[in-house]
Amino acid sequence: MSCVQWFEGAHAQLKEDVVLVHGVYGSGKSHLLVVLIIFLCTMLKEAHNEDIRILVSAATNTAVDRILLGLLELEFTEFIRVGSLKTHCQARAALHTAP
Repeated sequence: MSCVQWFEGAHAQLKEDVVLVHGVYGSGKSHLLVVLIIFLCTMLKEAHNEDIRILVSAATNTAVDRILLGLLELEFTEFIRVGSLKTHCQARAALHTAP
């Protein structure tokens, strides 16, 4: 079964178009988003649909940086970070050198 077939079957079972993911600090929300982004990109490539873009936004730069660092840890580098890299940014060095 391809990723596209699995997703189409799973999507047919969903009753809502939006899913809220919430939890306490350290519960895996960022990791879930990292894996979901990689999965969606893989699925889109397999379907030969590379016109779709994924936007990641959050209330803080730190939250977005945490997701981008997770993508880098899994060797996913197909992203562009928009915004300032302030002195206190935990991901400053890693994201500044990312392609």
